[in-house]
Amino acid sequence: MGIELGHISAIFRYPIKSMGGERLDSAKIGWHGVEGDRRLAFRRLADRGAFPWLTASRLPELLLYEPIGRQDTTAEPLPTHIRTPDGREYGLTDEALLKDIATRHRADVELMQLSHGISTRPEFPRSLWGRSGASRAKRATT
Repeated sequence: MGIELGHISAIFRYPIKSMGGERLDSAKIGWHGVEGDRRLAFRRLADRGAFPWLTASRLPELLLYEPIGRQDTTAEPLPTHIRTPDGREYGLTDEALLKDIATRHRADVELMQLSHGISTRPEFPRSLWGRSGASRAKRATT
């Protein structure tokens, strides 16, 4: 008999790091998390550090950008366009999109596609557990 660790009340996917997400009715989940989650990110070209990604902590307006459309021809579902906070829509490869974000960030950026998504702890796979599930698992193994 299994141990109940919790219930999933909603599933969200965030295809582009630090941008708006989409609520899903269902999702395919693998070693690297929810399929299509954080598979795209804007890289700060001047940053040569270990975490060069442009995040909402550096540009809070990113949270207001909305990935839209769906490329179903790729291995994972990816957006085809991005809607800016002021309502303009750009294709993912549109230079005007890069200029828009670079202007707001005040530094050059590029959009990168990553096969396994982005994690702040890349040495660990993504987990579906919340704090309560992890606490129960720890108690069960100690």
